[in-house]
Parts: sequence; C-alpha cells; structure tokens
Amino acid sequence: MDGSQESGATGLHLVARFGLVTQLRDLLEEIPVSEINSRDPYSQTPLVLAVRHGHWDIINIILDNSNVDPNLTDDDGRSPLSIASQLGYSSVVEKLLSTGETDLNPPASDGWPPLMYASRGNHTEVIKLLLADKKIHANFTSPDGQTALNLAVEMGLTDVVRLLPESSRVETNPSDSTSRDTFMVALENGDKDVIHLLLEYGYTNAIETLTLPSSAGLVPTVGLGRRPGG
Repeated sequence: MDGSQESGATGLHLVARFGLVTQLRDLLEEIPVSEINSRDPYSQTPLVLAVRHGHWDIINIILDNSNVDPNLTDDDGRSPLSIASQLGYSSVVEKLLSTGETDLNPPASDGWPPLMYASRGNHTEVIKLLLADKKIHANFTSPDGQTALNLAVEMGLTDVVRLLPESSRVETNPSDSTSRDTFMVALENGDKDVIHLLLEYGYTNAIETLTLPSSAGLVPTVGLGRRPGG
C-alpha cells in the first residue's frame, strides 16, 4: 500500500480508519516517522481517525509510537481526548492520559473541553478518569458561560450531577452567561432530583423567599437555603 494518496489522505489514514492492524504495522516500518502525525483533508490525523471509529488496537499501536503527537486536532478543533470523551470511550481516555503528553483541557472550536463533552454525554466513567488527574480544569467555562456542572444540571443528568461535586475542585455554585446560578437552572427546570443533589453537595447561596416558581409549580424553600444539618 502506497503511503500517499492524491486526496490528501495517506495509506496510514486509511488503515487507521478501517482498523487494519497488520497493514498499519507494515506501513510504520516503511514511511517517514513524521507521517504518524499527517493530516487528511479534514485535518484528521491517523490517531483522530482511529479514536473516532473506536479501533482500540490501532490506537494502542499509534500511541506507543514515540513520534506521535496526541494533541493534534481535526477541523472542528477536537483532539483525540475530546472525541473519546464525547463518545464515552473510557479505555481510550485512560490510554491517552497514561501517555503523560495529553492535554486535558483543550477547548474545541465550540469552546468545550473534554470534560464538558463527557458531561453532556452522561459518560460517568470518562468523567471519573478526567477528574482523577490533577491537571484537569474542573470549572472550565466555555464562551457561552457553561461549565460541566451547569450543563449536567440543565440536561437533568443526575448521575453526572452526583459525580462532579464529589471532586473538591468542582464549584457547586457557578453561574451561566445569563447569570443564572446552577440552583436556579434546576428550579426553572423543576428537576427535584437535581435540586436535592445540589443541596446535598454543598449549595450554599441564600434563598430568601418562602416559595420560588418553577416549571413544576411552586417549590417550597424551607430547608433549601442551607446545607443539611445547617
């Protein structure tokens, strides 16, 4: 198989895309070392293609190559870690993090880092892996004012809302771009499960009125403005 194609994709891109392990090993013995980081017309590297299509053996081989750059992004600014986080590929995330070279917080073109993609996808195992790394920016705020926690609250993802505050680095009271704090978003959505989780994990903003309107009707605030036992 020739190393280059007129389209801009190379043989390495093709074997990564289709998960051809034997052909990958053969190519890596023949091509210049720099080609491991070559881009196709969509700026996808072989690693990006392998991650996007879930070819674990290909990912393993590429990441074991000392010349690979695990942080190169596609046309949408998404790194291999962002893609794996979005798709919920926890084993791929774990492998990427194990290299020690992977950037945990690269925002894609939409301003979202890997943790936000994992949060939106309800991928709790990926979230655990990301939060376990001290280099994670757990409260990263996107240009539209979203954080991973705000996003999970807005979408009613109780497993993620339960998980994120367990990390001491995640703020429980962030505000979005409209200055609505996390608790107000939950109230507006009428999501009682999320409301109680926020209280359990340290929501401390004072609530002065006796009742607050929400899409679920009036929500009593007795006991809601203080932490349990407060």
